[in-house]
Amino acid sequence: MTKKSCCFFGQTSLGTKKREIAFELVYQQIDTLIKNGYTDFVFGNYGEFEDTARIAVISLKQRNPHIKTVYYQAYRYAPVDYEKLQNKYDEIIPPIEDSRRTATNYRNQTMVELSDYCIFYVTNKTGELSNTLQYAIKRNKPYINLADIKN
Repeated sequence: MTKKSCCFFGQTSLGTKKREIAFELVYQQIDTLIKNGYTDFVFGNYGEFEDTARIAVISLKQRNPHIKTVYYQAYRYAPVDYEKLQNKYDEIIPPIEDSRRTATNYRNQTMVELSDYCIFYVTNKTGELSNTLQYAIKRNKPYINLADIKN
């Protein structure tokens, strides 16, 4: 069976109410993806949405022990506590890019390219996350932006 992966990108800060809503939405999405054969869930470890999505994956992992969380590091010289990361993720992918100026953008594009599906929580029309969302759209990558779902 070929591994299928999903990556996550989202707002740094959500607030309590949006975080609760995001958890329910992302939990449902991940549960459906697992039923459709997705096994790898890839994170860049930026902010509350990605943390919320990681917690949803971990809670679903109790019923689906074959799935795994993957952390994709942006740049080599980032201050990283590997012991803490190893406690949070099943796999850590070291960076390819060394330049801080382009590393996060490069990492995000690589995550989009290597994933079969992308889950976003992006409300801003400009900035790094918006650029990553636009990149996924241009690459015809299947995605959902949970911020667009009205509750």
